[in-house]
Amino acid sequence: MKDPALWAALKDHPFPLMGTRDGLSERVLALGGLGPRRTRAALDAYRRLLYLVAIAGPEVTPPPLLARIWRIHALDHASYSEGLVRGVIRHPMPDAFAPPLPLTDPAHRRTRALYRAEFGQSPPATVWPGPLAMGIGRALALAVPGFAFLAIWLALTDRLAGAAVAGVASIAFLFIPDSVVPWTFRKRNKEVDLDFGANDRGGDGPDLFGDGN
Repeated sequence: MKDPALWAALKDHPFPLMGTRDGLSERVLALGGLGPRRTRAALDAYRRLLYLVAIAGPEVTPPPLLARIWRIHALDHASYSEGLVRGVIRHPMPDAFAPPLPLTDPAHRRTRALYRAEFGQSPPATVWPGPLAMGIGRALALAVPGFAFLAIWLALTDRLAGAAVAGVASIAFLFIPDSVVPWTFRKRNKEVDLDFGANDRGGDGPDLFGDGN
């Protein structure tokens, strides 16, 4: 690992946020609809993203889920710019509000390779998905309502055997393990544009680079 001291500091950093008891974890849990277990795992992945960005700079690009967490954190100037960038990382960071690159961009592949080099393991596909994982996720998301509709249509046309098979398939897809389907934010908040629109920060926005400008 290139900077074990920095990683140790990031692992122990609490990510406090104004107006919350449990800091960034509480905010992500409220906005993301991920549930407690996934939120904890996503925050661990976010810490790893911050470490990679700190040691490698702009060549590191975040996956969509972590890009949203990064921007939610950066909205709190005291926690992100003052507490994290100035207090822990101690050198400029790229703009957290930059739109993420498409998952087909080679930068994502290079970022996952850097993750493996630094942490000695592959990043979890649920949080750091490639194009194939995202494609599987979309297909599975369509499969459940698709088979359910098919089951209803077959039942209405008295094809009961086919309806039973389609119904079982629809239920089966509901239990696809978390290790297969990439995680996404399931809730929106009018004050936080999770889709990277034009009015993300409001005004001049927080000091994302930790340099006072």
